[in-house]
Amino acid sequence: MLRDAESLFADVQLVLRDNGAPIFAHRAILSRDGALAARLSATDSYDKQGRLVVPWDEDAPTALARARRLYGCDADGCDASGSEAAVELRAHLLALAAEAARGGRSGCVAVLCTPGAQWGVDRGLLAFRSDWFRGAFAYAKRSGRGSEVTLSCDEATREVMPALFSFLYAGDVDDAGELLTAELVVPTALLADQLLLEPLRSRAIELILEAVDDANTPSLFLDAVGLRSAELQGKCIEHMVRHFPNISSMHFAELPEEVRDAIRKLAAAARANPLCAHARLRDPREFQAILRESLEEQVGRHEQACDLQREEVALRTVREAPALRWGPRVVYPWERVREPELEKQRVQLALDRGARKIETLRAFIKAQEHAFARTVADALAPR
Repeated sequence: MLRDAESLFADVQLVLRDNGAPIFAHRAILSRDGALAARLSATDSYDKQGRLVVPWDEDAPTALARARRLYGCDADGCDASGSEAAVELRAHLLALAAEAARGGRSGCVAVLCTPGAQWGVDRGLLAFRSDWFRGAFAYAKRSGRGSEVTLSCDEATREVMPALFSFLYAGDVDDAGELLTAELVVPTALLADQLLLEPLRSRAIELILEAVDDANTPSLFLDAVGLRSAELQGKCIEHMVRHFPNISSMHFAELPEEVRDAIRKLAAAARANPLCAHARLRDPREFQAILRESLEEQVGRHEQACDLQREEVALRTVREAPALRWGPRVVYPWERVREPELEKQRVQLALDRGARKIETLRAFIKAQEHAFARTVADALAPR
């Protein structure tokens, strides 16, 4: 964060004693240092970008090392997770998040407007965690609205936002436990998706996948479409197809008509599937591809079996031809003793059963191709 501070709405510019390159930083983090906090409070000079210009009586290496410690980094400027400096920084950020959640605005440099509420926030911290906030604050600055951003999202409620600040400020999914409860996990996933908070979104979707059941599957399918989660969407389709008779009719009716029609047909196909009854199906196109691949494999094996039978019949004919010599034909010990005609009939019956099975599968595939026209298959395609 320190390395990219200038592009992350740094609000402080440290001017060094040796006239080295100034250090851009964030007041919310520099204020952890008592001496710096006192100097920040005593300074009232700003540059053209509105950053507080603070003269600092240290050379560049010393000042940079101090700033890196305050940002929880090691001497090379890399993240030092688990170090004493990082632990202290995390505690400080959580304290700032708690203040923002209470509506406090001491030292805040931005205002976040949500439905029915306003919050004083540090835009540098929010922009560091979320590209959505980064773009929103940049647009607000260009459009002359200063540092005020509006988050018009139904999920950004008074109950959700305080817990969200803990994640936005500290950046650890473990700090978002209050958001990942059974009541809030779906709104959290939708909010995290809008704000481009991928770690939080992924964790929320993992929990939703574990909670899919007969009652909530239809509504979760609609949420999966909004989240653009192919994994969750597929899990919901698979569950509805496999447990179709148990799915809540009231919630199922909320789905678009083309989706309901596609799921009914896929459930019927799963029950009648000649390869595996009640198979786990989630994609009509994938299902048809599996059927065609199986048909091709069965046809190949059947043709190979027919060829072997023809060769066996031809070989037996040669063996049973009259010997062109005096005396009876000698039967050697390694030759199998069997009833040729009965064996031939058994093999032919097996081949006929295989042929009928192939024709049944071919007819089933044709029926599925007719049932799952392009528009029906598109209704269940990942979006």
